[in-house]
Amino acid sequence: MKVEGAWPITPLGVSRIFVILGYSLMIAGLILQVHIGKLVWVGVTLLALSGGRGIEVKEDGLVLKYLFWRVKIPFEEIKEVMLANELREAKLFRYNWKDAGLVVLLFIITLIKAPWREFPLLFLWIFVIYVAYFLYLFVPIYKIWEDFGKIFLGIAVLLPIFSALVGENPVLGVFLGIVFLVFIVFWTRFDYIIVNTVGKDIIVIGCPDGKKAIKMFMGVKNEA
Repeated sequence: MKVEGAWPITPLGVSRIFVILGYSLMIAGLILQVHIGKLVWVGVTLLALSGGRGIEVKEDGLVLKYLFWRVKIPFEEIKEVMLANELREAKLFRYNWKDAGLVVLLFIITLIKAPWREFPLLFLWIFVIYVAYFLYLFVPIYKIWEDFGKIFLGIAVLLPIFSALVGENPVLGVFLGIVFLVFIVFWTRFDYIIVNTVGKDIIVIGCPDGKKAIKMFMGVKNEA
């Protein structure tokens, strides 16, 4: 039984190897300053290939579908299922730190190694996208929506000032604030299911309707 619109966020098996290799290539390119464009392109390609494609609920477990492979999680290995959107302290970084940690490392190295003074506009774009992504990782989604007005107002005020400091038109900051809004809404509009397992640690699953997906999953599990 296919769970409509759901996909595994946590990479497993070959997918995990692709993620580690992809980030490693991009980080190596920035540190060594050699073939940066090619290494970043290959890294992004590997990350795209590692992404989850769907979720199926079978009679004896969950099947996580990736591009060219599948990973099965038997019901007996699943200890707990939670909906992160309803938990006030559920930070996604806590459940996906192995891969999210690579994103943070890439960001830090990019800040150190990238020629931001030559490309201030590119810096602003990447900065805004990363800020939105880090909010999604480190702030519970419940609180993001609860304080969404305050978060957006703070960004809308700070970005024009920041744009002026790097020599760009403050109006650009307003536009970047809209970009931030788009990205934060995109990343937080989904429900995130936390599956605590015995053999594969914690798995994060994204889907449009988390409650419906958990109900479907628990119904099949109880019948099994």
